[in-house]
Amino acid sequence: MINGQESKFVFLLSLPRSGSTLLSAILNNHSNILSPPEMWFLLSLSEFPYYRGDTCYNSKVANEAFREQVGSELFYQASEKFATHIYNSLLINNGKNIFVDKTPRYYYALETIDQLFPSSKKIWLLRNPLAIVASYKSTWKCEILPIIKGEREHLYYTFDFTLGFWRYCSYFGQEHPLLCKIHYENLVSDPCNESIRICDFLNVQYEEDMFKYRSNPQHVSILKYAAVGDKNLLHYDRPHDKSITLWKTILTKDEIRAVCSMLGEKVFCEMGYGDEFEEAERITKQKFNDEPDDSIIVNSVKNLKNIYGKTLDLNYKFDQSNQLVVEMKNEKFLNNYVREDIQTDPKSTLQDEEYQRYYINFLENVIQSKENQILHLERKFEKITKYIPFKHTMKTVINKILD
Repeated sequence: MINGQESKFVFLLSLPRSGSTLLSAILNNHSNILSPPEMWFLLSLSEFPYYRGDTCYNSKVANEAFREQVGSELFYQASEKFATHIYNSLLINNGKNIFVDKTPRYYYALETIDQLFPSSKKIWLLRNPLAIVASYKSTWKCEILPIIKGEREHLYYTFDFTLGFWRYCSYFGQEHPLLCKIHYENLVSDPCNESIRICDFLNVQYEEDMFKYRSNPQHVSILKYAAVGDKNLLHYDRPHDKSITLWKTILTKDEIRAVCSMLGEKVFCEMGYGDEFEEAERITKQKFNDEPDDSIIVNSVKNLKNIYGKTLDLNYKFDQSNQLVVEMKNEKFLNNYVREDIQTDPKSTLQDEEYQRYYINFLENVIQSKENQILHLERKFEKITKYIPFKHTMKTVINKILD
């Protein structure tokens, strides 16, 4: 059983076409984890008081009356109980105790997730942005350039490319034991070790060959007839890395230019795809800006507000206010906390196996984040030195100083 204050509840967050159906199938193959194809219902639940669709009654008046009588605090309390009842009922029906809600477009509902389930764990499944866009084109037959331009009939996808990337980067921009980043490329190249790492994060024992998802006929059957989820998964017995570099042949040079100009080098590097960004520059023979294209992002925000009446905080970060560790990035605080905890109470929470797993995951995320930052700075330094006559001497001097 779970509730809003427990961490046996997990959100698998990603953009569409990131491989979330694959990871969900792997997790669902674990005897203690339930991960249905996709849930989506928190999106509808969070929008309930503001629904503006066509109805046989006056939905605008109905929503105004609801908000006036119920209020936001009571609504969120009721929403938490409603959502928890649904998740618990599904867990009981399936005889499992950890629920994974995999819904790619939950970047719209991050605030709701933090408010309803502040202690839940979140996994961000990252994938090379160029590979994601290529999958939109090859699988969903999307027209990439009109999407990036924000044409009205393509706005659902435009929001993914702009608001989705930006919101997830901001939300996972800090390190915390309840946050975990998984790269699709690592998952398909080394599914065993990545599955072990995920199990450690979820505090469950790894089960041998859990990544061989076709061995679970029940989940295969559910996925086969589900309204959502990537059916291509059914053609393989286990993860494969065939699609990692397909973006180079699927996307045109103009499409590659449009994606890189839209996101900028900074987003690619923060996600861990600086090498792919450089390769895109070599393919297109063009240098792209470090920062994203503000005009495209601002236009998406305006369209979201004007057409759908919804506003989003692009810089929203994971809300740590309800967590055990309030500020993990402060190294001095962390060291003092660990030292005092061990001295005063040898049976403290810190020594609990689950907290130790949290702590290990936190350190791994810190290392990965710092490596990405260093890589980003190195790339900027290389670009700067190209325009300096004595760049080799300068680089040697600076490297000696850094060493």
